[in-house]
Amino acid sequence: MVLPENDQGITFARDWILKMMRRMKYKQFWMLDDDIECFGEVVDGKTVQTDAGVLLKAYNQLSKYGPASLYCLELRQFAWSAKEVDRDKIAMQCIMFDLENCQALDYDLRLKIREDYDLSFQAIFKGKGTLRSGKYYYGIADMKSQKGGMEQWYNQETEMHETWKLCRKWPKLVEPLQKDGRVDVKVNWSKIK
Repeated sequence: MVLPENDQGITFARDWILKMMRRMKYKQFWMLDDDIECFGEVVDGKTVQTDAGVLLKAYNQLSKYGPASLYCLELRQFAWSAKEVDRDKIAMQCIMFDLENCQALDYDLRLKIREDYDLSFQAIFKGKGTLRSGKYYYGIADMKSQKGGMEQWYNQETEMHETWKLCRKWPKLVEPLQKDGRVDVKVNWSKIK
């Protein structure tokens, strides 16, 4: 597949992929960020790098916990201490869509970043929620360590502007958070089931 336009941002790309998968009548599919460096699994509290076969293992593991709109893996740096399965948390960067349970979900093209938060909230409040595996993980490059991709969106002014858009869309659920010299999102988990 080839995107119809260049330089439109991550939300445009993800929305186009989701629409194409629906049009092609896929039941499920994984959407993976291009900066994923590795996959792995937690064995005896330690992270062990493996291969992309963990995507199928994770789905088999998570599907036992009921239907969800979005399924995802844990980030490498949190996997060693994560719950084996977590429900209704943010699904980002390495997400499997169950299209039967995603009918009410769409990417909001007004958001240039923070699209994973928005889609996860939609899944939690309008769909069947999210399921995240802590047994299986993915690793990505450090934020802002690579050229290209989302680089143009990650500056203080744009991050703050986009974060406030998300805050206005989901009042009392999220607020801006200064973290490691950048603007991030703080989720009020008490507002989620």
